[in-house]
Amino acid sequence: MAPNEPRRWLGHAPGKRGVRSCRQSDSIPSSSARAARAHPSPSIWRERARRSCSSTPGLHKDPTPGFGITDALRDARNLARAVSSGGDAALVRYWRQRDVDSVDLFHFAKGLADPSYVSPLNRLVYERARESPAIMERLSAQADRELSPYDVVPSGTIMRWVAGAALRGRLSVVTSLFAMGKRNAVVERARAERLALLQ
Repeated sequence: MAPNEPRRWLGHAPGKRGVRSCRQSDSIPSSSARAARAHPSPSIWRERARRSCSSTPGLHKDPTPGFGITDALRDARNLARAVSSGGDAALVRYWRQRDVDSVDLFHFAKGLADPSYVSPLNRLVYERARESPAIMERLSAQADRELSPYDVVPSGTIMRWVAGAALRGRLSVVTSLFAMGKRNAVVERARAERLALLQ
């Protein structure tokens, strides 16, 4: 990027302020002068900036669930620990752990935006979940990011609910169950890939 070229702001029209893309970060803050002398390569700093982004600048996800500030605080805490540890390896591990922590929510929010989310199965799950104190506690744990959204309702519980509904003539939930299985398989593969990178 030329020195006099106007900055582009991620997700905003030219002239409006916003969050700058980490991939476009090519300047070194004055407070980092000492580190700049030790590592003068701009490409190194761009890569470090990309790795160290937290919350929304670090990855894309639908804002509907409202976990932006929760993720920002979590990532800021983990990034501070990585910076205190020092070295590239700590930043790489932070980056990979951030992706592992966020991949489930990314896919869950993506599913919420899909019109097919309002399915016979999800209608059944919400009907039954609101009657279960145990499930409501797990939903609260998911809101605190202590539990994956895919683990709020155990698979065995879903199977029992589907079997009961099918016996009462609500056969459409069975088709929805197979569709959910395909979507969950995609999430499991994505999670496994990021866990492998973390090792």
